[in-house]
Amino acid sequence: MDAGYFKCWLVGEAEDGTRVKALVAEQGDPGNRATVKMLCEAGLALVLQKHRLPGGPQGGGVLTPATALGMVLVDRLRNQGMRWEIKGTF
Repeated sequence: MDAGYFKCWLVGEAEDGTRVKALVAEQGDPGNRATVKMLCEAGLALVLQKHRLPGGPQGGGVLTPATALGMVLVDRLRNQGMRWEIKGTF
């Protein structure tokens, strides 16, 4: 389980056509260790940092993780060793 890893390259495009490339990577089996880490940190963000979430304590509905948890989740995952890096525009 420790020998596994994942690297995920992401591309985002703004309304003006600017593209950004990013990397998300983690050591450990992606189907177990990384997933469990992401779920636990998301739950802890909801319970412990509700006031910092993008929608605030009153936010809710059917949301994507990025919309609901934003940088709160990214910061929590970085603190646990997961790599989240912007690699530049193109």
